[in-house]
Amino acid sequence: MQRDVLRATGRRRWVLPIRVPGTASIRRGGMLPATPRTLGTRSWESYLSEAVSTG
Repeated sequence: MQRDVLRATGRRRWVLPIRVPGTASIRRGGMLPATPRTLGTRSWESYLSEAVSTG
């Protein structure tokens, strides 16, 4: 995500990889609530483009 922010704002910085325990589980949806649930439809890319354009 940090690389996306830097790319969108046109900045260049070093980004160090940090391994956090449990991230594989989170990527598979391990932190999502059980059904029934309401999921958003907004993507990270659309949020970021709006956030960068508004300052």
